[in-house]
Amino acid sequence: MERLDDAAMTTPVASDLGTKRQRIERLIERGDHLANVQQEQQAETISKPHTISSRISPSTCTTKAVFPARRSSWTAQEDNKLKNLVLQLGNRNWSEIAVHFPSRDRKRCRDRYVNHLSPSLTSASNTWSAEDDVKLLQLHLTLGCKWATIAKEFNGKSAESVKNRCLLLARKTLDKSSKGTRAPPQRWTATEKNKLRALVTTHGARNWLFVASQLPGRTDLQCLQQWYRTLDNKVVKGKGTWTPGEDQVLVDKVTELGRKWTEIAAFLPGRIGNQCRERFLNHLDPSINLVRVLFALLLRDFYS
Repeated sequence: MERLDDAAMTTPVASDLGTKRQRIERLIERGDHLANVQQEQQAETISKPHTISSRISPSTCTTKAVFPARRSSWTAQEDNKLKNLVLQLGNRNWSEIAVHFPSRDRKRCRDRYVNHLSPSLTSASNTWSAEDDVKLLQLHLTLGCKWATIAKEFNGKSAESVKNRCLLLARKTLDKSSKGTRAPPQRWTATEKNKLRALVTTHGARNWLFVASQLPGRTDLQCLQQWYRTLDNKVVKGKGTWTPGEDQVLVDKVTELGRKWTEIAAFLPGRIGNQCRERFLNHLDPSINLVRVLFALLLRDFYS
């Protein structure tokens, strides 16, 4: 494969292709990166103290409001303090009670007391019988998500317990109803591949929701991945097809950009991010050769 020179890669056409390929790669690899993105967001928000004075007003809304810091667990000392304050101030003055908890607002104080500390709660709060489940579903059908109102019909159960139980029942029902309709785990059949080729040829590689609707049991993401990773003629496929020139470009770009596989793939026409990642980690990573040398030395010492 001929490699584009630096001048060619800086032309507007190459830039557009690179931009398009990057968008495609981001879609393909979104599942792989989701966990890392969530961890980075949590680390960023947790590192900043969340106090009453730093609450975000509607006029100064930022990404902090979209990704709030993880709520810290209540300590035994906080629980005792909360119970004593409720005894002193009553179970309605939550704004006044929250003043004594710099990292808690009035809603969290109320929820903690009503759902966990109230003397009206019993040990049966999280115990549900079949009759309770039927009654709960009937009440939810009638009242909707008025959990506090529904909880009054169950002696010793909190609104949170009622809500969580209803969500659990709904999830179980959904799992049963969708069983057998999810995408099959087996490989794509020749018939499916041919149909996918025909659909992309006719409608283009854009409306993946429509394409998936014509392939029962397949999702839009599965169709996109199958096309760009396997069927697209522009993507180089097969083992042993990497040229020495491509390997050198890959090593150079990893040194320059780090392990940003989507960006690196833009410098290797016909390659996608996953191919670059697998080629480097399995064949070109210097640490691999070091391990092989050490293993060979161990074998030599063992048999000598």
